[in-house]
Amino acid sequence: MHRTPGLQARLTEAIGLADAARACVRYLADRTQQRIDMLANAAGRFDFTPATYKPGR
Repeated sequence: MHRTPGLQARLTEAIGLADAARACVRYLADRTQQRIDMLANAAGRFDFTPATYKPGR
């Protein structure tokens, strides 16, 4: 099997970047949910999230 020089290093870097991107998306999704919850609480609505997010759609 022919190996391209530096392939392992590039793959390792790409995996690291993908992991960092996943962590960023999780963080941003959590922050968005916290803001939705905060706004719903301020408006006195506790059913706000189900109205905007329905799993399975």
